[in-house]
Amino acid sequence: MAASTSTHPLNSSTAPRVEYNYCRCKVFSYPSIGGIAIGYFTSIELWLLGISPAAQVLYASQDSAEEDTFALRMLQHGARWWPSHDLRASHPDSQYPYGRHYPPDLHVGYPSTGGVLLLKTFPEDYAHRTPGENSPEKPAGWARLSLCHTMDQRCDVLRSFGAVKYESLEECCELPKSLEEGVAEGRRYEELLSKMEDHANMSYFSQWLSGLWGGCDRGTVGIQEFE
Repeated sequence: MAASTSTHPLNSSTAPRVEYNYCRCKVFSYPSIGGIAIGYFTSIELWLLGISPAAQVLYASQDSAEEDTFALRMLQHGARWWPSHDLRASHPDSQYPYGRHYPPDLHVGYPSTGGVLLLKTFPEDYAHRTPGENSPEKPAGWARLSLCHTMDQRCDVLRSFGAVKYESLEECCELPKSLEEGVAEGRRYEELLSKMEDHANMSYFSQWLSGLWGGCDRGTVGIQEFE
């Protein structure tokens, strides 16, 4: 992995680890490869990540190996890697029908009996659905996840919401097996977003819109046509 530079947050003793909000917590990690991992977690997930809700202020580790390990654990619990906090903060933009150009939310469970549960849902911070969008909305009773006291309880709730069971992490293609793999997935979405928002060359965006509104079948496969 590339060595951190003087501008990397790991060189600061005040790079924030957590940001608390209603029912869940926003967690950050700053891998040495660059960028930032951002995830939203409930109390049971925080416990598994080694974060105490009793701590009002937490900062990132100054040890790059520890921070890389923590970043991968976050990604394997459904967090996403972004090239910068600013890019994540500026998305999604409601004027763009992103469709599959914007990553779905991932909700992960690790039952004590083994394997992995994964539920993909439509991004809760983006309300513009497109034809062919296959990620479901969060179901009624979603707040049940925030009330779970154990991972097995979380898994029971995820099953009731229709989560997919994988026998092992290795079988789940949506979750990275390495930090580099998680970064590569983030880079893929970064490239797709840049194509959508390239004002100097609107042909990609125009073709995407044409595919969406020209027919749902084409809209369903539109991203594969233009990647």
